[in-house]
Amino acid sequence: MSIDQDHIVIAAATFAISVGVCELTRRVSHRYRLLDFGSDHSLHLTPTPVIGGIGVLTAFLGGTFLLAMVSDGLTAANGGLLVALLLVAAGGFVDDIRGLSPFQKIAVHTIAGAIFLFTNSPGTLPFSWAHSESTVVTTVYMIGSLAWIIGMTNALNLIDGVDSLAAGFTMTVAAGLGIAALMGGESSNALLLGVLLISVAGFLPFNLPAPRARMFMGDTGALSAGFLVAAFSLRVSFAEGVGLERYLLPFIVLSLPIFDVLAAIHRRRGDWSQADREHIHHRLIRKFGWSPRRTAATLVGTSAGMAALASLAVWLKLPWMTVALIPASFGTWWLFYTHGFARRRVRL
Repeated sequence: MSIDQDHIVIAAATFAISVGVCELTRRVSHRYRLLDFGSDHSLHLTPTPVIGGIGVLTAFLGGTFLLAMVSDGLTAANGGLLVALLLVAAGGFVDDIRGLSPFQKIAVHTIAGAIFLFTNSPGTLPFSWAHSESTVVTTVYMIGSLAWIIGMTNALNLIDGVDSLAAGFTMTVAAGLGIAALMGGESSNALLLGVLLISVAGFLPFNLPAPRARMFMGDTGALSAGFLVAAFSLRVSFAEGVGLERYLLPFIVLSLPIFDVLAAIHRRRGDWSQADREHIHHRLIRKFGWSPRRTAATLVGTSAGMAALASLAVWLKLPWMTVALIPASFGTWWLFYTHGFARRRVRL
């Protein structure tokens, strides 16, 4: 895939849309008091606009339609992806403004996941054998993929507890999956992941802790980003004809939210909807006295290193390296997590 003038213009337009809509959203949020005033499990005390994800969503939609205009148009598969994305974003927006119950959230994500799975073709979805004539195989595939989408959509939202962490991590995942797509000659997925990366990059300056974020992603952004990385991880990592190193790629590039979800399930022991301050980022701040900026930079940087090594394994076609990276990545997060048990108080 070659980058031409059209792609450069689309990249610039996507970034401009993201920055412009984020700034507009920030001003509207202050005017109409669409703010997060903090809570017992928050790290911030200043009222902050909470619907910054609208800028990311608008930019991704705009960039996707611009790409469709210079290519063969909007495919049915990408159309299904966008419809499902809008449903997830709408649910997130309502949750930001009024609140939704855990059951309502899961219902929305289940419907969105089903739309994505049923509107994509074997050429854009994982496991060509999943579309075989075997009812059992197809059923197992659909249930597993749906569970993955629901889980990852919510997992990214859980790590959105420190300024710039979720945004930076989303950019890292988009880059890792995009590189894998390029290596596999999947230009459509690579371009869309590039649009996602640039859309989040336009939001990032508003979310940097300098000294504090001017706006949050909110559920609108975090859930939308989680859904997109889940959907693209299925498309990219399990495309037809790929090797084991591609099958295992998502478990490395997404190991941070996966580990955090598993730790939360174990920690809460059935009361999964109860928010707390025991996530990895909370523990790092409590243990080491790190600032939110340093915490986010460390976690995103570590994730970027893991994604780079996983991409190298895909490029060199070394399945043994990918297999080794899975326990290495989860072991790294376990070290971060267990170091957070200390109870020393620090000023946030």
